[in-house]
Amino acid sequence: MPYLRLVACGVVVAATVTVAGCGSSSGAEPRTASLVSSMQASVRHADSVHVVGNLTENGALAGLNLGLNRNGDMSGTVTEGGAPFQVIGLAGKVYVKATPAFLREIGAPAGVCAAVCGKWVELPAKQASQLTGDLSMTSMVAQFTARKLPKLAENGTSSVRGRPAYVLRTRGSVLDVSSAGTPYPLKVVTSGQTRETVVYTQWNAVPLPSAPPAGQVLNFSSLG
Repeated sequence: MPYLRLVACGVVVAATVTVAGCGSSSGAEPRTASLVSSMQASVRHADSVHVVGNLTENGALAGLNLGLNRNGDMSGTVTEGGAPFQVIGLAGKVYVKATPAFLREIGAPAGVCAAVCGKWVELPAKQASQLTGDLSMTSMVAQFTARKLPKLAENGTSSVRGRPAYVLRTRGSVLDVSSAGTPYPLKVVTSGQTRETVVYTQWNAVPLPSAPPAGQVLNFSSLG
């Protein structure tokens, strides 16, 4: 579904520019370079993460709140303009919960909501593939494992949802990396015309999603 894909792409692109678009990290201080290297290794070996992201561009707000698994499964919400869409991706299939906003976006006939709202719509294979690709864990953490990273400079310490972190800064953007235990990325913040905040939690602790009850699943074509 293009609407949801654009929301996902907005957050992914913003995070990628933040962390992977500024050249090599070879000029970093030795301790910083070691921290970044350890962070990259930790992300490569992680099998799940929970991502909460908000992106504001030209006054428009988009967001994600998703549990992601390395195998491609995911569940949570995608939001644009204040309208959240519940999404489940499991074993290559993607389901979106039918709401008035969702039905308006896909151009469903008036009056359909009375019969289908509250149920889950299984997306066609093409749209499902596009959505799961944009929202996959691989896509959402690619910015941290890129071969070239920006020249990051340490800028003190912080706390992200109660977890202590090192603060790394570059070009007006900030990356917080856990300073206790495994050095996972915890938060990315950008400023400027596009303002974006992404928080990463539950590394290696996101449960696998469950499929919607079979009796609550509708075929996308039935909404036409």
